[in-house]
Amino acid sequence: WLGMLAGGLVCALLGVLIGIPCLRLKGMYLAIVTFAVHLVLPTLIVWAGPGRFQNFSTGGSFGLQRIPPLSLFGPISRQDLIPWYYIALVIFVLFLVIINKIIHSTVGLAFVALRDSESLAKSLGVNEYKYKLLVFGISAFISCVMGAFYAHYFGIISPAVLGLDVFLLALVMV
Repeated sequence: WLGMLAGGLVCALLGVLIGIPCLRLKGMYLAIVTFAVHLVLPTLIVWAGPGRFQNFSTGGSFGLQRIPPLSLFGPISRQDLIPWYYIALVIFVLFLVIINKIIHSTVGLAFVALRDSESLAKSLGVNEYKYKLLVFGISAFISCVMGAFYAHYFGIISPAVLGLDVFLLALVMV
């Protein structure tokens, strides 16, 4: 559980670091660069495979295998779907409450102002760059925690998860 949160914080930091150069771009160019980062990730994961680093390995093209299931008063069986459903539901509700708190705060007011009228928000003193970096960090944190949940549920994570077909399917859904 702590590893999921720590991973989320590391991903939030990486999301901000990726967002720093990306946010200098506008419109379609931003989308193209984030798409390019997505295309580079599987290659980077395979490159950082076994034998490349002493204490850290991504498992290469095989990915990380034998990831233990989450434990809540003992290990949760992967065959019993009910506990996994309720854990996912609790995580979802927790993130929903956090996002609701963010939206109904001054930070959320800045998000809404930037969404509705970027030029008006800038003229009122809203720092566009800062708040967009914050969105990069928050979305990376949530994605990483849910990715860790996914990894514990299936017991394996591999570069195939970052395949172009999955990315395009998600893009079409958006």
